[in-house]
Amino acid sequence: MAFSCHHWFRKQGRSPLPSLPSGSLLEPEAVPVLPTTEWNALSDDLRQMILSFLLGDLKMCGTLMAMNHQSCLAVKSPNAWRDSVITVPREVTRIKGLLEMARNWKFASKAILPAFPQRKVLEEHLRLQCPALTVSVKGEGPVMFFVMSCRLRLGTLMPLHFFEPRYRYMCRHLSVGGVFGFLNEGRGVHCGVSGVLCEVMDLSMNSNGTYDALILAKSSFTLAEVWMEPMPRGDPLAVGFITAVDGAATAPASAVGRRNTWRCLQGWRWLRCRR
Repeated sequence: MAFSCHHWFRKQGRSPLPSLPSGSLLEPEAVPVLPTTEWNALSDDLRQMILSFLLGDLKMCGTLMAMNHQSCLAVKSPNAWRDSVITVPREVTRIKGLLEMARNWKFASKAILPAFPQRKVLEEHLRLQCPALTVSVKGEGPVMFFVMSCRLRLGTLMPLHFFEPRYRYMCRHLSVGGVFGFLNEGRGVHCGVSGVLCEVMDLSMNSNGTYDALILAKSSFTLAEVWMEPMPRGDPLAVGFITAVDGAATAPASAVGRRNTWRCLQGWRWLRCRR
């Protein structure tokens, strides 16, 4: 993080770490390079505390004050970061602070980002500033979304006819057993809105390029991140990452429930054959 450790401790009225030079925690030119073996000698817990501190978790400072001089040098050593993975907590998603801290992530091997509205801004920044850094996203997705003015209850089986170009595209990338997000149009498509994750029980393409599907409402989610994928024709398709709602998943189906689902599916297929 781009601030002086000495400055922060003095501001808090505490004694600074011994012999720690001022400047950014990861300015390698400020100290000699420490061999990787010395960094590896630190415990996993201590290394995690250091990474947490670098991510701006100032609650860890009380513990970090006990670090010795060797540990402080290790923090500033590029060699020490050769195999490091930076995991950004979901709570740390202020884009301005992340962009400042990301200047030092070039020493790490990988960064794991949470799904949040401005993640793509940070990812593009990392691509330009840290081209060798591997970036991945921690979250459920990406998921394609179907938007319709309809309330869908968990456990419901529903037939759908997809005819819009964006949803025909979605169906071409789905198969039986696949999932997509169902969003109520009345609530809008934005981060924080709730929806239902649906499983495709049956899917068939018609001669005119439209699709018929039978879906099962499986569980609830909130939208963590969303963007619009442009389509060759028609409106764009909403795609994004979701966060499962704890305790909102459907309960395991009973024998009667499974039998009714099977009958509904067989009846659906029979009607399809009769068309």
